[in-house]
Amino acid sequence: MDTSSLIIAIISAVVYSLSMYVKKHLNPNNPQNFDTVKFITTVIWGVLIGGFLAISGLPVTEMSVEEQFLAYAGLIAITENIVKSILRALTRNQSEDSDTTNQ
Repeated sequence: MDTSSLIIAIISAVVYSLSMYVKKHLNPNNPQNFDTVKFITTVIWGVLIGGFLAISGLPVTEMSVEEQFLAYAGLIAITENIVKSILRALTRNQSEDSDTTNQ
């Protein structure tokens, strides 16, 4: 198993997570504090993506490390947002169902 995919994915997740924190922290209308749970969740997501890519045997290609890093960061961001959207939709549907039964 080639661990370079795993390492690049973890670094991508850390950088992506920190960049999101800085963006939200510097928002003048609603600055947010560092959220350890969000950070760890994103890093774990990066570990899962990197682990999947490493186990599947997809090697780090001739692309430069920078290109591979950006590709993994994009993959982490897109898949994380898709999963979050699905979970939010499911949570919203459950809360609407319980509101309906309580009326």
